[in-house]
Amino acid sequence: FLFLTLLVLIIEFIISVFETKKITESKLLDVTKKIKSIYRVY
Repeated sequence: FLFLTLLVLIIEFIISVFETKKITESKLLDVTKKIKSIYRVY
């Protein structure tokens, strides 16, 4: 489950990068928050 969710997050992140053409700090914070919440769940 953890691997699958991380894979989804990575794909989501890559898509967002392609859409914006640059990584903003808010995006990085969003990703870290998501990862932290997933670790809490599992």
